[in-house]
Amino acid sequence: MIAQALLDEASKGDVRAISELANRIEGKPHQVLAVDVGAGTGLAEVIAKARKRVLQGMTAEEIREKIRQLEEQLGITEGSKHS
Repeated sequence: MIAQALLDEASKGDVRAISELANRIEGKPHQVLAVDVGAGTGLAEVIAKARKRVLQGMTAEEIREKIRQLEEQLGITEGSKHS
C-alpha cells in the first residue's frame, strides 16, 4: 500500500517520494562525522582538557552531586559499583 503510493508519486516526479524510495531500496546514506582535535593531540589529552573545562569552578560538593545525578540516570547503585 505505502510502497505503491510512493511509486505512484515518484512516477509523477515527486522528489520526496523518489528520495524515500531510494532510501528504502538502497538504505539511507551514512552521515560522516569528522572531529579535528588538532595535530599531535592524543585522545587522553583532549579528554583531560574537556574534563578541566567542565570541572573548572565546581566545588567538591557540586562534583559529588553531579556524579550522584549521573549514576542515578545510568541506574548505578551502591551495590553495583563494587562488582
